[in-house]
Amino acid sequence: MSIGDKVTTLNAGDLIFCPKGIPHSWKVVGEEKAKAILSIFPSGLEAMFEELSQLPDGPPDLKKVGQICGKYKLRFV
Repeated sequence: MSIGDKVTTLNAGDLIFCPKGIPHSWKVVGEEKAKAILSIFPSGLEAMFEELSQLPDGPPDLKKVGQICGKYKLRFV
């Protein structure tokens, strides 16, 4: 997990806070599946997930995903 320029390795059950406006990212290291539970404050980002859920099944159209996320001030680098 990276927040700004700080990198942290998380383990099962760990919690982390990602401040609004600070770039953050994560990736699963290893072969096992992982699950993340997010609490997002203030509300509003759930609308982005609703839009993303309307995309067709199959491999994602990353351009379209980027456009939807961009409306909510999220971007991929």
